[in-house]
Amino acid sequence: MKRLKRYFPVGYSYGTEISFYITLQLIIILLSTTFISRLYSYEEFFKEGIKRGIDSADRFPKFIDLMYEIRLNIIVIFMFVVVIAFIGIHYAYHYRGSMSIYTMYRLKNKMDLHLRCLLVPLVFLVVGILVLAILLVFYHSLYDSVLTNLYHFSSTN
Repeated sequence: MKRLKRYFPVGYSYGTEISFYITLQLIIILLSTTFISRLYSYEEFFKEGIKRGIDSADRFPKFIDLMYEIRLNIIVIFMFVVVIAFIGIHYAYHYRGSMSIYTMYRLKNKMDLHLRCLLVPLVFLVVGILVLAILLVFYHSLYDSVLTNLYHFSSTN
């Protein structure tokens, strides 16, 4: 944690922000897992319809329709809003209290101010998008396996 101090504004309490980022990532993962419950509820519904002869596996919802139901786009927009808010907080922090903006101007590396204000929120955004991409690949493979099982189930009945 001491190494992270270099990537935050001087004197900034960064522990709460890191825990906020981690908590937010966990909430995003938990919200996206509603896809699994929706997928299996649709599977049970279609299996029952196939048994009765009123449904077929061809009418199973498309992957993109199931993904739309969990509102993944809102999650990504929320991540962008959080990142923009923390970037603003980091820049504003230099002008309050200790007025560390003057210290930042005297440093040899003029980009240090921007490094301290932008790096951690942008890393959070990249990690969040990577996590969502990995979940998307996982959910698509799960969708394919459920659809394969449905086609197999419909051919045996």
